[in-house]
Amino acid sequence: MRLAGRYEHTGADVLLMRTIGIRDLVLGLGIVAAARSDDLSDVRRWTATALASDSLDVAASLASSRSIGKRDSWSAAILALTFVCGDLHADAYLQFEAMLTAAWESASQYGCALVGMLGLLGPSDL
Repeated sequence: MRLAGRYEHTGADVLLMRTIGIRDLVLGLGIVAAARSDDLSDVRRWTATALASDSLDVAASLASSRSIGKRDSWSAAILALTFVCGDLHADAYLQFEAMLTAAWESASQYGCALVGMLGLLGPSDL
């Protein structure tokens, strides 16, 4: 709220900033906890939730241009849009990692079967 510089902070301003901070903290902790669980579907679910939240922040920022002015509205929207881009980048990375993992598992499964069929290794080597 200090960037706008038009008036003193009110209790409602402070409460709004705290609730936004709490929401972002919860989303971040959820993503970190999911990442530590080694389950990509959990990480992708939390990343999708953050993407939805950040996208709605962009929309809300643009929709508030009449009440806070175009400059502040666009500034808030651009800031939220940077987080949307980060969310999209993280999701693309997770999709790529899932694809590589599936390809590696498939290749190693068929690769071991092929080597075994060719008789290059004994059963104990597989």
